[in-house]
Amino acid sequence: MAYEIRNVRKAAAQHLDTKDALTFEAWLSEFYSDAFKAYVIKRISPSMRALADSIFPVASDEVNGDGKLTPDNEAKLRAYIEGFADRYMAVHKAQALEAENAEAVKVMLSDWEQVAAERIAKAETVGLSNTVAKLAFAAAGIRTLYWIAIGADNCPACQDLDGQTVTTLAPPLHDGCVCQLGPG
Repeated sequence: MAYEIRNVRKAAAQHLDTKDALTFEAWLSEFYSDAFKAYVIKRISPSMRALADSIFPVASDEVNGDGKLTPDNEAKLRAYIEGFADRYMAVHKAQALEAENAEAVKVMLSDWEQVAAERIAKAETVGLSNTVAKLAFAAAGIRTLYWIAIGADNCPACQDLDGQTVTTLAPPLHDGCVCQLGPG
């Protein structure tokens, strides 16, 4: 995030301090493009890959699978990482576009520096863990999944889903959600 923050801060000072919001919007569109997506993927892939490599064998073992990622699963893991980059960029670009002046950008960037990385890490750890578990379960022939509400302070929606069969829904359902999917 340091690279991103440094560049957005510099562009905001250059464009918004001169009251040229249109050039700032154009700069944001150019910055949050394929080149930045490739940068995000390159930076996040090792961490996500390490997490996936540690979760897949455990989830596979839970359903007596062979513990090996297939080429199809590898492609789905890459798609998840690319999807993360798309989500990350969309959220950050939208937040930057909402900033009306350089001072608002400073406040936003301060939030990114202080809490955004941790918030993203928590959400993606849950999301990636559940995605990898689903891949392991599917590789072992498990097609039915159920929701497992985890934690002492579950939201009402997660509590209602606890023990229910789910098909397309997967944790995290909301900020702070640490629920899991289990094999049916």
